[in-house]
Amino acid sequence: MQDEYDALIENKTWELVPRPSNANILRSLWIFMHKKRSDGSFESPVVKPATIRTVLSIALSKSWGLHQLDVKNAFLHGNLDETVYMYQPLEFRNSQFPNHVCLLKKSLYGLKQAPWAWYKRFSDYVVQQVCLFMHDPRSQQMNALKRIIRYLKGTLDYGLYIYPSSLSKLISYTDSDWDGCPDTRRSTSGYCVYLGDNIISWSAERQPTLSRSSAEAEYRGVANVVSESCWIRNLLLELHFPLSSTTVVY
Repeated sequence: MQDEYDALIENKTWELVPRPSNANILRSLWIFMHKKRSDGSFESPVVKPATIRTVLSIALSKSWGLHQLDVKNAFLHGNLDETVYMYQPLEFRNSQFPNHVCLLKKSLYGLKQAPWAWYKRFSDYVVQQVCLFMHDPRSQQMNALKRIIRYLKGTLDYGLYIYPSSLSKLISYTDSDWDGCPDTRRSTSGYCVYLGDNIISWSAERQPTLSRSSAEAEYRGVANVVSESCWIRNLLLELHFPLSSTTVVY
């Protein structure tokens, strides 16, 4: 964290100014710049997980070596057009100007993305259902919550295995239930995408709008997986592993 703070100062990310009397001051955004790992260190992933799995699958299939690079700081391009004040990070408050605030000059990585990322992290279908009853929880919801916690505890050692495999085919599977949610009457779509024998992308989430038939729900699911499959094909093209065969969707 000291290295990252030094990088922020070196890049002139902010300047200390007296606190304006009529301005809203953001709380320290230090926590929004990192995601803490279980061992106490921090990471800031900037690519889709499907990209990482695709690269790992290619590297393993080609018997390539892998090296991990940790970028200690990252900035969005361009300077801030808005006037944004921020409290000094508590751990790095300037002793000479303890009551000053930071006038941001450059965008901090994660400033806008982090809240949405945390929302996505905790918006899985089952967890979201339990959260609907937070204002008036009953024993039924408590039992469901305990079941979720037991599942998480019992699957901590589960992992995804990637094997050497052919990189010549991309196969996708999709399915949807119609009118599956008893509260909103919305359908749930799910898909998974395989590169050779390795699964590299998957999703299971509620559809944003109502479907008036099972066929409409299925078509929405197919549209989602086709979009993801096209994106992965373009990714493979950029990685110089273009696919010569058509992607089959089941």
